[in-house]
Amino acid sequence: MDEKEQIFILSDSSQTNTKGFRVALSGGRFERFDSNPVMLYDHDTKLVIGRWEKRSIENGKMTATAVFDAGDPIAAEKARKVKEGFLRGASIGIIPLKMEEIGDEYVLTDWELIEASITPIPSDAGAVRLYNEKREVISFEQLKLSFSNNNKISKKMDEKDTIVLTGTTRQSLGLSANPTAKQIELAVQEKDDKIDELNKKVDKLEKAHVETYLSQAVKDGKITEKEKADYVKLSQGDNFDNVKSIIDAKQTEGSLSLKELADKGKTDLTAGDRSSWSWMDWAKKDNKGLQRLSHENPTEFERLKTEYKQSKNK
Repeated sequence: MDEKEQIFILSDSSQTNTKGFRVALSGGRFERFDSNPVMLYDHDTKLVIGRWEKRSIENGKMTATAVFDAGDPIAAEKARKVKEGFLRGASIGIIPLKMEEIGDEYVLTDWELIEASITPIPSDAGAVRLYNEKREVISFEQLKLSFSNNNKISKKMDEKDTIVLTGTTRQSLGLSANPTAKQIELAVQEKDDKIDELNKKVDKLEKAHVETYLSQAVKDGKITEKEKADYVKLSQGDNFDNVKSIIDAKQTEGSLSLKELADKGKTDLTAGDRSSWSWMDWAKKDNKGLQRLSHENPTEFERLKTEYKQSKNK
């Protein structure tokens, strides 16, 4: 990795921070942040030390790559401290929009990411700075009071309420008997994250398979490079088998005669009367074309060569 870059955990949805609430990553709004992913130092808007790239959410954690402004002396110094392990923490700055109460825990289920900071003392992996709509810093107590006054705190099932799950479901989620609502919520979220991760891996493998197949089809002369791009689009979703059937049914151009290629207008090797040339005609009139023929149409090349040998033996 470039020494100017470092991957940070910006938020961990499984962590309840020291302020007493947890941030559900599934409820995040990221449009404005992603259009201007500023990296501050300790939430100070006067200390823009770089930007965030490659923000992603996997396994219940939101991560991003810190890219420091090497031209800024302060940013360069923070980058040095990060590289040498003196700065390791990150914290998000958010506008809370909806809060739910689960047992004795408050969970932000709708919120907007405003900024993310390198910080010397994050309270934990769920470190967060709260802002109101005017971008003014507020405390969690102010947030609770505001939400309570506006009836914006949604009361969910209490953690102690009994939820009956089948043995198969508990086993699938990795839960013991009589799990709490909070344990079930976290287990389901972890399961969903794993499914998302597996789906991404499967999608990556499928794309690689399609690319390998279509590249070979181009080499075999069944499709052109231009057609390949169209077939890539057609292969999306569950359509690859249909695309493969169409291409497999095509006759390989490398097995066509020059006359057949001329009829299809597939090659300039057949210009003039070349489609009727013998091996000796090619050797005498266009030896470079003969060499090219050996690469572009090896089947026809061998056919002409065999005919020439047979004529000599007569």
